[in-house]
Amino acid sequence: GENSTLKFSGFLRTDVIMDTNLMNNTIVPFWVRSPDPGAPAAVRARPDEGDFSIDPRLTRLVMEFDGGTPPSLSYAKLTGRLETDFDTANSGPSTESRQVPRIRQAFLRLAWPNDVTVTAGQSWDVISPLMPSVQAHSVLWHFGNLGDRRPQLITAYEPMLGPGRLSLTGSLGQTGAVDNNDLDGNGTIDGAQSGSPMLQGRTGYAMPLWVEKKDAVFGVWGHHSSETTSTAIMGENRFPSESVGADLTLPLTKALTLKGEAWRGRNLPDVRGGIAQGVDAWGRLVGSEGGWGELSYKFSDRYTFLVGSGVDNPGNGDVLDQAPARTRNQVRYLANRFTFGRFEVGVDWLHFETEYKGFHDASDDRFSLFSTFNF
Repeated sequence: GENSTLKFSGFLRTDVIMDTNLMNNTIVPFWVRSPDPGAPAAVRARPDEGDFSIDPRLTRLVMEFDGGTPPSLSYAKLTGRLETDFDTANSGPSTESRQVPRIRQAFLRLAWPNDVTVTAGQSWDVISPLMPSVQAHSVLWHFGNLGDRRPQLITAYEPMLGPGRLSLTGSLGQTGAVDNNDLDGNGTIDGAQSGSPMLQGRTGYAMPLWVEKKDAVFGVWGHHSSETTSTAIMGENRFPSESVGADLTLPLTKALTLKGEAWRGRNLPDVRGGIAQGVDAWGRLVGSEGGWGELSYKFSDRYTFLVGSGVDNPGNGDVLDQAPARTRNQVRYLANRFTFGRFEVGVDWLHFETEYKGFHDASDDRFSLFSTFNF
């Protein structure tokens, strides 16, 4: 229509990555391979067997649509977003010089004047809303950070309450959109076969602090979904997935900010938890708990220093009692951000550790350099 507009933006990005030991994936890592010579080939790596890679996968293109406030929609503001990059897997038709575009987000949103919004399409999960500043390919999934993107319908009510703003958000999403689980191998994703959506919810509150132009934000959240198989696994056909968690963003001074999340749950691969372990060979649900935290200090408009850590700690008792179960993931990191207008450079060090049931534990030091130009 005559009141509609399209806006294009994005950035050009190149990442240079070097590891001192092999991860399960060079660019999108979820755990460190074990140096144990008795470990299976898919798990094993020779000690001090590192890697090196350069990729432009995270280069992003964004199209934003503004449809105005049509009277036919009760004057709700109509917007939309299509966000793509090239961060595809190391398989199929995509290669390091022939990347296939990937949809990150694709949604329409209606926002009414009464603080109600409805979003339909692919967008970020309602749970675990914060992001660490490092490892942009996989944002520390399976190292303490939960949440991914999936097709869903999201409803939010965010009224002013006292000095701050309350946020009540819920969603109905596609179960299995992330892990594509097919435990019985019948060709149907178990999440879709369950016949029910993933339910997510979050209650949050943002309150202005003494720190200039900064809000303290706290939220509690959780999810519930189910996977169903045609063939029973040790007598079970239905496998629930559940989590509860909290997030905090706390400006301590004008330059110093603390943020992080904590959670616990079971059968969490579809929301990037449990180190990608959800149901064991006996049909039992793998429980896990974890989280991450990060401190950032902005020395100037051109330089920010960050330090953080994260952990994903599946139960390693009678649930994960079969080698080579991954019983703990931990990461510690230091990061530097240099900003020159629309040009940014990042220099990061991350130390990954993975513990195994029945095999030697593993660790890796990752050195990462990236450059980004925003347009």
